[in-house]
Amino acid sequence: MRSICRLSRRWHQQFCRSPSFSAHQQCLQVLQPTRQYRQPARARLQGRKPTLSSLGSPDVHEYEQQGEDASSRRPLHNPLDPEAAALKAELDQLDQELEIMKEGPFGPNSDFVRSFPADEREELLRALEEDGVMPAESADLISEDDLEELAREEEGKKQSTQAKSPLKVTLSIPVRDKIYVKRFNTALEVAQQKDDDKEYFALWKWYLRCQQRVSNFALIIPEDVWHFLWRSQSTRFYRPKHLSMLGKDMIKADVSLEDKEWIEYIDALQATGDVATATEIWEQQRSRLGTNDELAELFWITGVRLYVQLGKPQKAQRLAFECYEHTTMINPEVLVMVISAWAKSQAPYADLKTWYCYLELCKKLEARADDKTRLEILGRISSVLLEVHRPSLAVAVFKDMFLLTASAPQNSLTMFRDLGKRLNDDPHFNEDLVTQIGLSALVSFPRRFSNKYFFAAWIKWLLGEGRTDDAALVVELMYERGAKPDAGPMNGLVAAWFRRGSPRDREVAEQTAWAMIQSRLDLVRERQAQGETVNGTKSVASTEHRRPFFLKRGAPAATIETFSILLQHYTRRSDLASASQLTDVMTGSAQIKPNSFIMNHWLYASLRSGQIAEVWTKFSSLKRSIPPDLDTFAALWDTGKSAYAFPHRHGGGFPEVRTLFTEMQEWFQALEAKKKASIREDFSADLYEQIIRCFCLSSDPQGTLCALHGLKQSFNALPHDEVSRLVIMQVARAFASDFVPLSARARGLRMKKNLQYQSAVKTLTEIVLAISDKMVQESDFDPDAVEKEESEAAQALRLNVLTAFLCLVIEKRMKGIAPEDVVQRILEVAEGMRTSMPGDLLQQRHWGDVEM
Repeated sequence: MRSICRLSRRWHQQFCRSPSFSAHQQCLQVLQPTRQYRQPARARLQGRKPTLSSLGSPDVHEYEQQGEDASSRRPLHNPLDPEAAALKAELDQLDQELEIMKEGPFGPNSDFVRSFPADEREELLRALEEDGVMPAESADLISEDDLEELAREEEGKKQSTQAKSPLKVTLSIPVRDKIYVKRFNTALEVAQQKDDDKEYFALWKWYLRCQQRVSNFALIIPEDVWHFLWRSQSTRFYRPKHLSMLGKDMIKADVSLEDKEWIEYIDALQATGDVATATEIWEQQRSRLGTNDELAELFWITGVRLYVQLGKPQKAQRLAFECYEHTTMINPEVLVMVISAWAKSQAPYADLKTWYCYLELCKKLEARADDKTRLEILGRISSVLLEVHRPSLAVAVFKDMFLLTASAPQNSLTMFRDLGKRLNDDPHFNEDLVTQIGLSALVSFPRRFSNKYFFAAWIKWLLGEGRTDDAALVVELMYERGAKPDAGPMNGLVAAWFRRGSPRDREVAEQTAWAMIQSRLDLVRERQAQGETVNGTKSVASTEHRRPFFLKRGAPAATIETFSILLQHYTRRSDLASASQLTDVMTGSAQIKPNSFIMNHWLYASLRSGQIAEVWTKFSSLKRSIPPDLDTFAALWDTGKSAYAFPHRHGGGFPEVRTLFTEMQEWFQALEAKKKASIREDFSADLYEQIIRCFCLSSDPQGTLCALHGLKQSFNALPHDEVSRLVIMQVARAFASDFVPLSARARGLRMKKNLQYQSAVKTLTEIVLAISDKMVQESDFDPDAVEKEESEAAQALRLNVLTAFLCLVIEKRMKGIAPEDVVQRILEVAEGMRTSMPGDLLQQRHWGDVEM
């Protein structure tokens, strides 16, 4: 029958079999089917049901229209559609969760595995599979019947256990926690086998993870594991945060630390800023560790350092003296820290306390320390006193250093003893006696030391120790004491600041140098007549550069060394504008004649900027007024290395290699004998190699041969092993076709050239070795001396071998020319290069019977 549907505004199709038919069952009238009674019994027993075709998951939409007019069709809103969509989404989510549950608690998509970083999940899954924790791929969830059966069996086991077993306590760890513990044990085993900081770091990483994820993990760690963890974190890499955390965990777990671990734990707490806790623990361990012969020194130093950091110098002093009384420690570091603490203190009696501790330190050093150690410790104290603005005490300390280097018996300690004997026949060394004598008498500064030489020695020592800022404080102290410094110590101070290289140090160095230059300009202006125009001009140096704080009272006049240091700084930084301005000031208003150092840096500045032709131009113009030195020709040969190589080989503007060598020979031959001896000592193997390299780059075997003998005659220099390699490689590169033909197997021309070059190097090396063996057999060379490559005999043999080898190359290049003519041409080249060649050596022809 037809009726109104309860779910939509239309007539219900009673006998419509649709996928959503089950929702319309309540809309139907409950009627007894009548056809069933008319069917035969056999048909009723069979109970056949119509077969419905599977429709999959169709998408059903409902419409209504007026009659058969399709244009009036419009969709109907089903109020159950949103609910059905929400229900379907919930079912999909349940299906996904079911799939994840099928994978198990340790599946790749489980919450446990996803809690690890992405790069560690694969490694964790492999470990779980190895342990058999991961379920098989075909494993399915346990059914409800199986769960009920397992529950009944478990209940039965519990009842039987309660009836038969006695009372006991068992410790069980969840499976998830076992994974972390297993990884920690693996890292622990690897760290024990490999003494590596990387493995120690991995062990610490898993320790932190176990502490975070495993409940009460610290309670299940054995003591041996605790101590190994401590040793792994106290390696050459200092990790105070790790040690402090580890120490707190060990104390919470009621694990006793070893004696050395207690001291390291206190140091770690101090390094992490927890000084109060470190001090409390130190006081607790004082009675036990303070008398330990092995650790007493380290323990007392740690305690004194704690109270110094807390700003309690009186407590630190009491501990230091107690340490010396109850132990055999002789380390003066304890008193050094106490002196530094008193020097930084603002107490009214701090000066007196500082000097008393200093006298006590001198007493300890006098008996147990050598002069070098005493100088180092006193130097540290003087620097601390300078930094905290206690100049009178700093001067007195350096006076003791100066007297110690001069081996003078008088110092502050002997002065204190002499003054004490005047007051009392049997003086007792204590603070009361220091107070009774008076600090002004103890730190009095003799007038014989109040001069610039005493302070210059102090500045020199500080610069040698790398304490540049302290040296600047000494300069200021010199002006306070009425001693004006010379330019020498100031130049050393400027150079030290430039060597440090920080922006602040460079700025202070430039300010100091320009202040000295301004003093030089003022000095020149005073010397000139009153009517000259220079007197009314203002220097550029005074307008662009400020004076440092320690030169407010004036600065010494700059010297040529000052200009050289500043010019070197500008040229190395390629600041050519400032370098040009400095040179103009030096040669102009400063009236200082430049030296070879200035010229050399200008040559290097042009070389760094790539202006090769300008290097020779400057040298040619300056050599008339400035005599060159060995460094000048070193700069020229460095320029030649770039000029004779590709791509500047034929650029012009720079002389040929023979001309440059002739220039150097003429300069050297014009020097005095004493100057020649000094230059021979300064001539280096690097410069020798650079000269030969330039000849090799020019592909000039005649010039190379003459240069080898010219360097021997002028500078007494012999070739080393690298020179032989340079000559062989250059001959193979330039004249490979004279010794090895082109390879027919190679395809391209470049490959043929490379193979030809490699074969030529091998052939030429064999020729050199053959000539060397022949000379050793025929001459008087000692075989044992020749075996040492850099011995004088080996170098002399190498010179003869290279001479024969180059003569062989020259003869092959000059085919069709008689040997006498070849020798004559070599002698002509040597004469043009202002050197000479031994004619008998050229005519011996050691290469005549060498097999090619």
